[in-house]
Amino acid sequence: MRIRPASLAEAYVEVGPVRRAPWWSPAGGRARLRGALRGRRLRVFLLRWATVLALIGVYEAITRLFFAGSLFLPPASEIFTRGMGVFVEEGVPEALQTTAVEYGIAFAVATLIGLSCGAALGAIPGARGVGRDLLQVLMALPQIAIYPIIILFFGIGPGAKIVFGVTHGVFPIMLSTMSGVGEVEETLPRAIRAMGGGWVAVTWRAVLPSALPSVLTGLRVGAKTCLLGVLLAELLSSVNGTGALVMMYSANGRIPQLYALTLGICVGAFAVNTLMTVVERRLTRWRG
Repeated sequence: MRIRPASLAEAYVEVGPVRRAPWWSPAGGRARLRGALRGRRLRVFLLRWATVLALIGVYEAITRLFFAGSLFLPPASEIFTRGMGVFVEEGVPEALQTTAVEYGIAFAVATLIGLSCGAALGAIPGARGVGRDLLQVLMALPQIAIYPIIILFFGIGPGAKIVFGVTHGVFPIMLSTMSGVGEVEETLPRAIRAMGGGWVAVTWRAVLPSALPSVLTGLRVGAKTCLLGVLLAELLSSVNGTGALVMMYSANGRIPQLYALTLGICVGAFAVNTLMTVVERRLTRWRG
């Protein structure tokens, strides 16, 4: 039975000092690479936020020097002091919650339809070319033109906003999924079937690892375009939600509150994109 050391000094005497890998060894090279990447990421992070703060300072100086007293270009300090209180006003938290719920439902529906239809099209060799051309045409169409038709079917309410968000997000997800499934090498499924694997093994060991990077890229793009669709629908015809508040503040001349709410929308979109990027990096870390 081995006795556990009673102190760090005894553990040091028993085990000995921890030796680092030589700089010329593979382990030492990996350690240097990890340290360089951490330093580079920190520098990039600091540079990005320093650029943002510098732009805010430039905007503050320009509005103070050349647009003093302007109704439509308030200084950044006025936006933060007067406008940020908009988020605690009556009805604003409920409007933000409404937009978040509608966006969540729209993105979930777009993900379900995009993944299933994209995987089905990608698995059929003859349908890939036709599906790719059709999806590219649908993505190029100005979807704002079909919004009156959506209103005819779903009315002015949450249904129309959710459907409009789905139409914006489903096509990038479907196209990326179809491309990812179609790029799987044919020898991998054959080898798995030859070793007795069924369709579950083929999907888990061949299709999913090969298609995952493309699928995650489509989900990241679809998350942003889906949010765009929901906000556009609220701006056009909704009586509740964040987009309706933006139109109300614009009509009433509450410019600092309008800028603050727009800034909040930008922060929300940035948070969604950052979250999807982090998920994409974590799930594709095995690629190196």
